[in-house]
Amino acid sequence: MKPANVFIHMFTAAVFLSSASAMAADRKTYSGSMCQPNQPSNQITYLNGSAFNQSTSRISVTCPIVRDNTQNTDGTRSASVIVQSFGGQSVTCSLFSYDKNAINIAQKTASTTSTAPFPLNVDVNAGAELGIYWINCSLPPNSRVLNYDIDEF
Repeated sequence: MKPANVFIHMFTAAVFLSSASAMAADRKTYSGSMCQPNQPSNQITYLNGSAFNQSTSRISVTCPIVRDNTQNTDGTRSASVIVQSFGGQSVTCSLFSYDKNAINIAQKTASTTSTAPFPLNVDVNAGAELGIYWINCSLPPNSRVLNYDIDEF
């Protein structure tokens, strides 16, 4: 093979491999049962993979997110929380982006009163190297987090 052809093949392979990794996304869907009450005294029921508030008062839950691309500073490609409010009261969820020193650098909040499962868009446009993402939801009585979906850049 001629040296020019070898160079063209190597260059093409390098472009292909680098563009594939640059375009690769890291998407994860988590069960609502991953969410935990913020206060130990708050009661939450885990029903069919969801976190369900059967108490008579509003409670807050925190939902963890595992980041694989800890060098990304662009935030999330997409982020949603599927929630449902059987009592017609507002369910509110926020996605937080913190840096490694626990400083909040971005936040997106959304809410609904839907009695059908409803996706709340909580996509954030900023992240930090070695930072974390996490979701907090405020659940009125008879409401639940079914699942949540995060797609990193």
